[in-house]
Amino acid sequence: MDEVILSSKGQMVIPKEVRESLGLRPGQRLEIEALPDGTFLVIPIPDDVIKAMRLPAAERLERALLKEREAEEERAEGMAREMRTR
Repeated sequence: MDEVILSSKGQMVIPKEVRESLGLRPGQRLEIEALPDGTFLVIPIPDDVIKAMRLPAAERLERALLKEREAEEERAEGMAREMRTR
């Protein structure tokens, strides 16, 4: 575990090894969440929050469209079977 020192301005330096392992860059924004037990989480905020949110939404949309396509194909097959039996 690395130790950091809080400056009189409230600043602290994240050790190089930690920055590198998390892929942190100078100027990157971080979110800090204080936990009830006195510890806190430091969470990197993506440079493009919209882009980071868009990928999961795109994946959900793709799944929904694929399900809809499968349902359409099943309906078409059912209609074709029905027409053949007449």
